Amino acid sequence: MKKIYIALLAVMALSVAASAEVGIGLKGGIFQQDNNLQNLALSSSPSISNDKYFGGAEFIFQDWIATTGMLGFKIGAEFRAPLKMTDDILNDEFKNDFYSFPVTLYYKFVPECSMINFWLGGGVTVAYSRWAVDMNNYPPVNMSESDIVVFPHLKAGIELRATQHVALGLDVGYNFAAKANSSFAGLSQMQRDITGFEGNLALRFYF
Repeated sequence: MKKIYIALLAVMALSVAASAEVGIGLKGGIFQQDNNLQNLALSSSPSISNDKYFGGAEFIFQDWIATTGMLGFKIGAEFRAPLKMTDDILNDEFKNDFYSFPVTLYYKFVPECSMINFWLGGGVTVAYSRWAVDMNNYPPVNMSESDIVVFPHLKAGIELRATQHVALGLDVGYNFAAKANSSFAGLSQMQRDITGFEGNLALRFYF
């Protein structure tokens, strides 16, 4: 009897796999962000590198649940441009590195006889934040700390299915309460806030 159950499970798994798609994607885009590093500087106009670009990759799994609908999830790995400030008076430097890993569950609408697909979903992003401080005091102060940040997001996109295996995507999203704070003793709390909209272009390969 046990062998029969195992065989049935194997058949079900194969049938699901036959209709499912697995994909990988490469993406790049821009995002909103804010910070409070200006408040930490002694000079009136510190040099702040406030770039707002990001790039990354994603793993995709999706399966048909209706004639024109698919349910799927994607897991991403993203590198966001470092946030850095240099105080021109003492040449102190404050820097944040931010790596995000979004997990998104989505529904994809696939109209019949059309190359254009639409998807909408939401999920949670787990991010790795690292702050580094280099201060030219006497003696000099060099400190760093790391933290894990978790925040929800909503995402949507349009996908052009150029061929059966290649697609181009235009995605938009919104991050909620996405703040990376520092807790260095003796320093005002530094904050990087990427709450807000983001958008990216993606090249995806399906198998």
